[in-house]
Amino acid sequence: METRAVIEDGPFAFAEGPAPADAGNWAFIGSHSRTGSNLWARLLSLHPDCQIGQEDGGPFALMTLFTTRYFFVEGRDCLAINASMRAGRVFSRAEVRMMCEAWRSICGGGAAIVGDKQRQLWFCREAVREVFPGCHFITTIRHPLDQLASACAYNPTISAWSAAQKLSYLQEHCDDFGCAPTEGGVSTVRFEDLGKAKTRVAVLVEQWERMGLKASPQLVRAVGSTRYDAPAGTIGRWRSDRHVAVVMQVGADRIAASVEAAGYRL
Repeated sequence: METRAVIEDGPFAFAEGPAPADAGNWAFIGSHSRTGSNLWARLLSLHPDCQIGQEDGGPFALMTLFTTRYFFVEGRDCLAINASMRAGRVFSRAEVRMMCEAWRSICGGGAAIVGDKQRQLWFCREAVREVFPGCHFITTIRHPLDQLASACAYNPTISAWSAAQKLSYLQEHCDDFGCAPTEGGVSTVRFEDLGKAKTRVAVLVEQWERMGLKASPQLVRAVGSTRYDAPAGTIGRWRSDRHVAVVMQVGADRIAASVEAAGYRL
């Protein structure tokens, strides 16, 4: 029988114990796909004292492994293994953090600010901030229709979906991340700002300063390079994108509400 490991839905649950120490030297990015999160992690990591992984998965995996939000396994042959996993010890926030610090010592390269970028981090952001109190938590957002257009251009599977499926994908994006611009404790970076040199430099320098890092003039010039600018037509692509046009035909009113909830306009 084929088996497949799946992460259960539901909150993390930690054992009782002391609170972890301040984690102002950690940074995490939790974002939807096609919103500039890879670029943001790469740009932040241009600073010699900042190292943000590209879905390395270490902290998230350790948090998942040592809490009751563990893996269950589909398939009768694995039930005994699953039972032994459930019988294992559950760790406190401070203990999980200690294990993450071990990961940091191996993968952090000695940088002053270390972290990871991973979509799943957004959905467990409260648990992340329990294990890493005071950490820098960032999300990237993008005009939802540009995000849909980019997803269709990048992923043949999504581009082949029906208009109804694409509409559901769009609304999922808006529902999951629409609260980001106003949520306390989360820094929000817009794709549109990353795509232009002047605003990109401003948001990067501001974020580095929040992390206690200073940007040298040479670094500022580097991140202001036009090579990091969005290609012409990327911002506002949705206005002429055929996939978006089809979706608009089946749910214009619903789309307008979702886009507005995400902080954008048609």
